[in-house]
Amino acid sequence: MVPDDELAVFCLSFCTAVTRHHVGEDREVFPVLAARHPELRSFLDALQRDHVVIASILGRLNDLVGDSVKLGQELDGLAAVLETHFIGEEKRLAGVLNALDPSVGLTPLTEAVEFR
Repeated sequence: MVPDDELAVFCLSFCTAVTRHHVGEDREVFPVLAARHPELRSFLDALQRDHVVIASILGRLNDLVGDSVKLGQELDGLAAVLETHFIGEEKRLAGVLNALDPSVGLTPLTEAVEFR
């Protein structure tokens, strides 16, 4: 079993990394992809809505530390949203991202996805 303080540090680090990653996607990656692949705009909008839901859940976790039942429910919800989110990204965006030419002004794009 992991001591509570180690778990708290891990959770804080994870939440910070996920938040930073999503902010990077929203500000840098998705606008580039939407401009180059207009057919992805509605999917990218859905991913941004996921980011709002995920941020909301992450924001509530700290308040629920003393309530293991509610904390567990929030973590279950977070896991479900993240799993669906990642599967969707992988199915719809992996090929598009892999096909990008890294020499064509993608520095913000590559920096934003470095958390993966």
